[in-house]
Amino acid sequence: MVDPSIRELDQSRLGPILTGDREALKDGPPVTALLIQNTNPAMVCPELELVHKGLRARTCSPACTSSS
Repeated sequence: MVDPSIRELDQSRLGPILTGDREALKDGPPVTALLIQNTNPAMVCPELELVHKGLRARTCSPACTSSS
């Protein structure tokens, strides 16, 4: 069963998500933690300037992993 209190946010909208865009956040609270796995969103996501701005803001703590 899916927990309806958990949002699914679109990774291709990471820049707007990290910079507080209400629509991208689906009218929910700001993202304060982020799990990044097998990608580098600071290099590959659309709207890189917003992604960089959001990651620099330090309102979100990214956890990065990679699989070998």
